[in-house]
Amino acid sequence: PPMLLATVAPRGEETATPTRSPSETLPPSATFTASPSATFTPSNTPTETFTPPPPTATLPPGGLRGAQSILTRAAQTGLIPWDAFYFSPIFNDNDGTWRLGTGEFTGGNTAFIQIDPETLETYFGNSAAERVFLMESTLTLTTWNPALAIDQQVFFGAALQSAANPAQQVGVDIRLVRDGVIRVGVRNGSEVSTISERAVSAYEVRLRLEYDERAGAISAFFNNERLGQPIS
Repeated sequence: PPMLLATVAPRGEETATPTRSPSETLPPSATFTASPSATFTPSNTPTETFTPPPPTATLPPGGLRGAQSILTRAAQTGLIPWDAFYFSPIFNDNDGTWRLGTGEFTGGNTAFIQIDPETLETYFGNSAAERVFLMESTLTLTTWNPALAIDQQVFFGAALQSAANPAQQVGVDIRLVRDGVIRVGVRNGSEVSTISERAVSAYEVRLRLEYDERAGAISAFFNNERLGQPIS
């Protein structure tokens, strides 16, 4: 299932990661779901409360197909399966940006935002979790706790995870090495393999994961660049 990921230290500023997460669907295949992730740190900034709107959308008989936005469907249906305290739309923002993280101390835990098969079914219908073959998200790191950056504990990313076996997941891990430099890695299960370090002027990345049903493998992309070989 999809998830958001974050670590928190007892001081510093919020690490906000707005995201947009479109997903595409095909006829039934293997069961995968999409997993955004990010790192946040605490501050004393008050957090607004997000109240999901009442359900408004009705699914067609065959379910929704083609490119779809998970976050748009979350807003349309009013179904928010994660804790909105950690992940919610940015108020007064009309471009579909969401904030990942909180300004309050959470005990140093890693936070995950997961979108399970039941939620995908409500969003898209017709065995949606079995029809996901591509997930793409744009993630932007805006603020972070400098103390965490010293130990390279500021990170975010996205992954596809098997609904049948959550230990099976493939994703892209982005880690802040120092100001202006990020490390790009590929996640396979709980292991992350470094691909390269990149000098960047802005911490905005586009991550894409593609599932090949015939090969039974997932390919990872960073800003449209393939990262290594497909992972089975």
